[in-house]
Amino acid sequence: MNSIKTFLKLIGFSIALVLAFTIVTDLPTRVRAQPQPPSSQTLPSRWGAYEPDSSIGKPVRREGGGTRGPALTALVPPNSRGATLSAYPTFFFYVSKEEGKDRKMTFTLSDKSGQEIYKTIFTSTGPAGIVSISLPAYANLPPLDTGVSYYWTCDLSLVSDAEPEPVRLFGWIWRINPRAEFKRDLEQAASLRDR
Repeated sequence: MNSIKTFLKLIGFSIALVLAFTIVTDLPTRVRAQPQPPSSQTLPSRWGAYEPDSSIGKPVRREGGGTRGPALTALVPPNSRGATLSAYPTFFFYVSKEEGKDRKMTFTLSDKSGQEIYKTIFTSTGPAGIVSISLPAYANLPPLDTGVSYYWTCDLSLVSDAEPEPVRLFGWIWRINPRAEFKRDLEQAASLRDR
């Protein structure tokens, strides 16, 4: 039994020694200076830059940035293209608090041609948190059309600041018709949270 262990150790050592010898003797033939590329092989002056499909539109801004004023974040889907079932939807934004300063918000909704449909301006002094802006059904405002994209903007500035440049966010929303099974699920939901 002891001789078998010794024999196996000897075989293992011999294999390792042969491999090491093969690598060392082959190394000088592998390590050679690489020739200089021909002058016709130069780096391209313009690398192939990624250009997105023009049909998907431009990216939208969901968070205010690069400012010392208040922070504003739109609470929208990751693709910034919201869909709604409501004829008069509600928009949600997170607004930071600036100590002792009033915040002025301006929300505008426009159609695809840029025609302003609804605009509201208000001032808030409350704590940081979520602000909701609902399109009013009672303000002689027509309901959103199904299948039509609408463009919204939301500006936030500090009332006491001399700088006129507000934080501006924008995005798209459109009203959709739900599928029959989705309508059924909504009707059967037990609570608003489930909906």
